[in-house]
Amino acid sequence: MKKKQSIKQTNLVLFLAASFVIVSFFIRNKKQLVPLAYQYAYSLASQLDVTGTIKAPSTFGKTHFILGHSNESVGVTQEAPNNEPAGVIQEAPNNLPLPLLEDGRIHEVFFVPDDNVRDILLYLIDHEQERIAVAVFTFTDPKIAQALMQVQERGIKVELVTDLTALQSRSTKILTLADHGIDIFMYDPSQVKSGHAGCMHNKFVIFDKNIYNKAIVWSGSCNFTRFASQFNQENVMVFNEKRLVDKFAHQFQRLKTRSHRHILSTNVHNNAINVAH
Repeated sequence: MKKKQSIKQTNLVLFLAASFVIVSFFIRNKKQLVPLAYQYAYSLASQLDVTGTIKAPSTFGKTHFILGHSNESVGVTQEAPNNEPAGVIQEAPNNLPLPLLEDGRIHEVFFVPDDNVRDILLYLIDHEQERIAVAVFTFTDPKIAQALMQVQERGIKVELVTDLTALQSRSTKILTLADHGIDIFMYDPSQVKSGHAGCMHNKFVIFDKNIYNKAIVWSGSCNFTRFASQFNQENVMVFNEKRLVDKFAHQFQRLKTRSHRHILSTNVHNNAINVAH
C-alpha cells in the first residue's frame, strides 16, 4: 500500500513538473523557469519522502540556478573551485591573519566592523624595516598617528600625502605628524594638468620591507579615523604582488608631484604652516 502511494506521489510530482516546463515555454523568461521546474520537483519529492528519482540535466546544480535564491538556500551543494589558493607555508606571528602562501603571495581582504583592520595596520606599521608611504584623505586616529611617529623616531622614513581638507578637522593629526618630522605633502588640484582635478581621496599605505621581508600594500575604503576602523562598513585589502605594489609606488610619487610639501613652524600653538614649493 505504501509503495503504491509512493508511486502516485512520484507521478503527481512528475506531472506538476512537466506541466510547469510546458507552461514555461510560453513565458518570456522560459530559460530561467525551466531550471526552477526541476528544482521544484526535486524539493517537493524530498518533502514527500518519495523514493523515486527525478531525472535532471547532469549539470543541474552546477550551471543552473534560480534567480533570487542562493544555492545554499535551495540545498544545492556547491563544488569547490578548481583555482583554490595555494597552501600556507608560513603563518604570520601573533596570529596576524596574513599568512605567506606557497606561491610567495600575501593576499587577504578584511571588512569593518567584522575584522579589526586598525590592529592589522598598526602591526604592519610597527614591523616596517625601511619606509612607509601613506596616502589618506582624513586622519584623526591618534593610535595610527602615534604608531607612525614611533617608527619615525627609530629611523624609518615616513611620508604622507593628504588632501587640504584634512586640516579643517579640529581632531586632525596631520600637524602633529609634521611637528614630529614626518614629511607631509598637501595635494594641490591646480597641479593636475588634465583640468579635472578633485580631492585627494586615496586611502593606501605602502610598506617597502615588512613581514616576511616583503613589500606590502594596505589599501581600501578606510580613512584613518576611529569610525572608519570600528563602526563604518569598510573594506581593506593587503597584498604583495610586485606589479601592483609598483603601481601604487608610482602613483604615490605622482601624487607628491601634484602636492606641496608642508613644514610645521616652531609656533605650534598657532599651527602656523610654511609652504615650501
